[in-house]
Amino acid sequence: MFFHDFHFTFTVLDYAAEEKIVKCSQKVFYDDLEKAVIAHLGYDIRLDSVINTPGDTVLYHYFESVFELNSKKAMEPIWIGSELQGADLVWLYVQYEAKKLPKELNISSSLFTELYDDQANIILLKNMDYNDDRLHLDNTEQSAKLTRN
Repeated sequence: MFFHDFHFTFTVLDYAAEEKIVKCSQKVFYDDLEKAVIAHLGYDIRLDSVINTPGDTVLYHYFESVFELNSKKAMEPIWIGSELQGADLVWLYVQYEAKKLPKELNISSSLFTELYDDQANIILLKNMDYNDDRLHLDNTEQSAKLTRN
């Protein structure tokens, strides 16, 4: 098992205008995800038994409890799946229907903040014309409100 001294996630939100969706890809550490999912579910689970299988929806249930996009109402995530990268990283894939990007977008991420005081969640926005294209959310600031330029 891989252990690390720093606690961060990397999320890319990419608006695909032709498909009318926002693609969300999250890169997280395997051990952090396993620890968070066990705490969320209340029982032990080995991630290697569910990643990239139909059982990976347990990852979705954790994801939807800690990550949210909304404008006037919450945008519903559609689970695409998960993928293991090497021995220590996991990619989570979700998408949101978006006929057009809202004028204002709120992003909330408390991913792993229940585990670590120094958790940092970096979010990169691609093909989205908001006042910021990169966010840094953490334990003290878990959400941001963006406006279209």
